[in-house]
Amino acid sequence: MASQEKDALSEPNALEESVLRPDISHKESQNLYNKWAEIGTYDDIHGSKRNIYKGQEMLGEIMEKLFADKTSARVLDAGAGTGLTGEKLESIGYTNIDALEPIAKFTETLKQRVNYRRIMNQAVGIDIPIDAPDSTLGSWFFFLFF
Repeated sequence: MASQEKDALSEPNALEESVLRPDISHKESQNLYNKWAEIGTYDDIHGSKRNIYKGQEMLGEIMEKLFADKTSARVLDAGAGTGLTGEKLESIGYTNIDALEPIAKFTETLKQRVNYRRIMNQAVGIDIPIDAPDSTLGSWFFFLFF
């Protein structure tokens, strides 16, 4: 991998310019996420190491405030990445979490990191339905895209 690509996936400003562009194609974004998984800097950007991305902390606060009595509800962590959202949900008492993640390297991390009930290694979209039984689709209480 070229040094420039690694830099783009290691530094927050460069990351936003390369991965989070509004004009990025699905194929290009998946290629970049695959590279991001390979170099292992995802948690450095999205995790607490640099204290830059606050998505999981904000989600945890919202879930505790609005849904404190729903910790046994079935939750789908869509685009689960390396499991940072699942870890946060577990830390506040959620026990019934499924993961949906299209990047194979990230799903390997998910299996080691969070006690997900089910991990689905696939993408979803308008023409790509979730590969789960219909009974499962209707049972998720929360669909989290973080």
